[in-house]
Amino acid sequence: MRNGSWDYDAGSYQPRPKTDFIALMGHPGLVALTTHLDDGTRRLTVRTADGRALHIDMDDGAACARFASFVTRHLDARFEEPPALVAGEGFRFTDFSVLSHGMMNAVSPINLATVLIMSEE
Repeated sequence: MRNGSWDYDAGSYQPRPKTDFIALMGHPGLVALTTHLDDGTRRLTVRTADGRALHIDMDDGAACARFASFVTRHLDARFEEPPALVAGEGFRFTDFSVLSHGMMNAVSPINLATVLIMSEE
């Protein structure tokens, strides 16, 4: 999710630093949310620590805007402009590199639990 400090344009997009997105490094409140994306239905489920759930149809612009608003309220954050989910065919918005589109295909394991899960597969 972009943080509201820039606009996404698929035609001219270049990799951007992690700080241009709503990421854990700048918003530790994200740790209290769990997410699950059903690839088949393109439905994102977000759960809060107290069990509340939000279901987002990723193809519904209004639902994506409600999700961005939910995250902003959850973080009690202020942004230059409203945050928004961004997606682009052929782009992966990772935290690995802003050097090239090719490097954006990398995966960055964040913690030991992630590494252990990956080693089981």
